Amino acid sequence: MHEYSIAYDIYTTARRAALDNDAKGVKRVYVDVGKMAMVNPEQVEFLFNIIIEDDPL
Repeated sequence: MHEYSIAYDIYTTARRAALDNDAKGVKRVYVDVGKMAMVNPEQVEFLFNIIIEDDPL
């Protein structure tokens, strides 16, 4: 399930960027999934939402 690793990488990148810039929170994350990405965008979004559930940032 490579969608999980993609969702987790998006999470860690957004979190690192927020912490590096002294942000109080992250409101939105934009990801463009191309046609040839071989990824299910709905699955990535679902997993991303599960990953961020317990993160107060």
